[in-house]
Amino acid sequence: MRQVLSIFIVVMIIFGFNTVAFGNYRDDRQVIISQLIPALIQVESGGNNWQIGDKNRIWKAYGCLQIREAVCIDVNRRWHTHYRASDCYGNRSLSILICLRYFRLYDTARVVGHQPTLEDLARMWNGGPYGFKKRCTLSYWRKVEKVLHSER
Repeated sequence: MRQVLSIFIVVMIIFGFNTVAFGNYRDDRQVIISQLIPALIQVESGGNNWQIGDKNRIWKAYGCLQIREAVCIDVNRRWHTHYRASDCYGNRSLSILICLRYFRLYDTARVVGHQPTLEDLARMWNGGPYGFKKRCTLSYWRKVEKVLHSER
């Protein structure tokens, strides 16, 4: 619990307390941090900060959110940072920061066509910026949704 609280404080300091930091989200920003991110972590790695996924592929996935290089490229381009996916190995705070910044890039009504939902975000996380449109991300969303409902 202490780690979750410290991550929350760091995120709020980095992004500020206003709604602009979370794109079009208003009061839902607390839901993203307190519910969606932990559910994504559970689905992606079972909470394991040291997880390496797809070891047989060129672009591996690292950390509790299984971040790939493509996500870092998008985030780095927007924020002029130099993150690498491998930096997320064992680093939960950085994984969450990169995830939130990725959402901030693509969680707009302009991209989605409506006020983005938690389903839209989860499916984007699994399938890229337009993952919310892909049928193949529906099964991922069902896993996330199951975790969300079990935590209530």
